[in-house]
Amino acid sequence: MGNISMPDTMSVRAKDVMIVDLSGEAVILNMDNWVYYGLNGLGYRVWNLIQEPKRIDEIKSMILGEYDVDSEVCEQDLLAFICAMANEGLVETK
Repeated sequence: MGNISMPDTMSVRAKDVMIVDLSGEAVILNMDNWVYYGLNGLGYRVWNLIQEPKRIDEIKSMILGEYDVDSEVCEQDLLAFICAMANEGLVETK
């Protein structure tokens, strides 16, 4: 997963991205390469949480408060999701 780790990595959605809400799910267009991506409900929730920069541990805490999920599973899935999004140029991490 590269250099993305808990808790100090900050994540924010990239600027050159368009998103369409599909009743709780979403389609994202990366305007740099014109590739579309689909997000399920939870992915879309994370996407909405990173409209402003947030630390990954903050996002994890919010997800744990909203969903019935094991903390370790949440962390692993969240790191994988943020990493995949960063690799596609959809999320910026610091």
